[in-house]
Amino acid sequence: MKFRTGEKSDPAPGSTGGRPPWPGAAAGILFLNAVLNAEALAAGPAWLLLLRPAPELLAILAGICLFARKETPFRRTVYIPLTVLILFFGLFRAADGFISAVFFRPLNLAMDTPRLPDLLLLARMLFSPGRLALVLAGVAVCAAAAAWGVRRALAALHDLFTSLALTAPAKPLAAGVFLVAALAGPQLSPTVVGMPTLPRLIEELRFLLDLDGVRRQDLAAIAAARERACAHPTQLQRLGRTTVLLFVVESYGRAAFSHPGHSARILPAIKSVEAELGAAGFLMGSQFLDAPTVGGGSWLTHATLASGVRVASQIRHDLLLASDLTPLAAYFNRAGYRTLRAMPGTLWPWPSGEFYRYEQTFIAPDFDYRGPRFAFAPMPDQFVLEWMWQKAIARETRPLFVEFILVSSHTGFEVHAPYVEDWGAIGDGSLFESLPPLVLSGVWFDPDALSAAYGTAIRYEWAVLKEFIRRRVAADELVIILGDHQPPGPAAGEDRSSSVPIHIITRNAEALGRFLERGYTKGLVPDQPLPHPGLETFFWDFLEDFSG
Repeated sequence: MKFRTGEKSDPAPGSTGGRPPWPGAAAGILFLNAVLNAEALAAGPAWLLLLRPAPELLAILAGICLFARKETPFRRTVYIPLTVLILFFGLFRAADGFISAVFFRPLNLAMDTPRLPDLLLLARMLFSPGRLALVLAGVAVCAAAAAWGVRRALAALHDLFTSLALTAPAKPLAAGVFLVAALAGPQLSPTVVGMPTLPRLIEELRFLLDLDGVRRQDLAAIAAARERACAHPTQLQRLGRTTVLLFVVESYGRAAFSHPGHSARILPAIKSVEAELGAAGFLMGSQFLDAPTVGGGSWLTHATLASGVRVASQIRHDLLLASDLTPLAAYFNRAGYRTLRAMPGTLWPWPSGEFYRYEQTFIAPDFDYRGPRFAFAPMPDQFVLEWMWQKAIARETRPLFVEFILVSSHTGFEVHAPYVEDWGAIGDGSLFESLPPLVLSGVWFDPDALSAAYGTAIRYEWAVLKEFIRRRVAADELVIILGDHQPPGPAAGEDRSSSVPIHIITRNAEALGRFLERGYTKGLVPDQPLPHPGLETFFWDFLEDFSG
């Protein structure tokens, strides 16, 4: 069948010898419905959702049915705006479905669209240049094909309704049926007729129009934390000048314990670490805390941990970093500590990071690493820990507060650095050039392979942490190990919580006792039921428990 081009100079549709063009129209309906149900693509093997009538498609059918006439060709002024609108709706639905599947929350246009450059940067880190070029080319081809397909589908529907030559009473009646189905279908039978996109767009528009109100609420939360700090103990004298080592582990969430596939791989390793450190005289306690983000946005967790303010949005994050709120490291500075921060995943200077008030911050170029990168991680965490010990910790005479931001377990879990048994041979990292990485391809298409890849990443972190603690923690130092957020949705599985584990390791029974009084359980396996305290509570509890 030859479809009409839809140009203004075209003759009137209906060149099928009087027969309505049902095959082309049916194909057009299926294609438009698939575009408007694009969120189903993020739901895994849920292709049947693509067949569920979209309310927007029913509204389009009503409009074409009502206004298509033999004497009116399908003009550019009509189909181009309608094509753009349909593509926008489909893109919005796809992005909303993707965000919901990965981050367990709806899309937020105001906060997510500015992060698109970060997504491209992540893709550049995870993919080879050739593979990334293929991905980008594929996206461009798919976008062009979708635009062409939508335009042809609309032309086919125009041909159908003009060839039907409905009578004057039949047109509004048929259009009314379509409209009633579009408006009432989702409420009467949501499993048969899909949910409309317009309410979500209106919700996003309201948020955009109320950004000033959102900022006022965020500023009020920051001001409340500032006032609370004025009445809160902050001297940290109960630490007794004990060194505190804080390790924030990327993508280490509650799913490591709750997901059957993950726990079968990870729990034995953690219990082995617990037994070995226990034999070396260490005491341990664990808890779950509710992180402000899932699947990504690690910086929101870091801001929450440092401020005692729950930072669940980019807007609040930016307002916090521009505020004069006193962060955790500043209290350690006042107590006579030297404060250090290791950020191997940060590639460029970050002026806003001055909010955290560490005396010295090390970013990727500062480590002078001479080995290969491993997916997202510019260098292995084992190298980072050994470098920090040799260059910044070993000869320091003052008590230390050191935050390590570990990134070897970052998404996407396909490339893993090898573990080096001889830490003294790590040097500048050049030996990693001769050590092959562990590469697990295609893990995002196989749940068991994904579980194996994620388990490998978390086991690596625990192997590195255990050996560093065993080698370098010689006295009563307080070690805190915290996950920054749950892994992305497919890796988290059925665990839809935003909780992360936190572990305390020390030889100081009195210090551990303060955490046990807060509800921590002994050992390295937390077992507190949901719901869990917010991550922001750690800030206030720590200041109170270790200050007079």
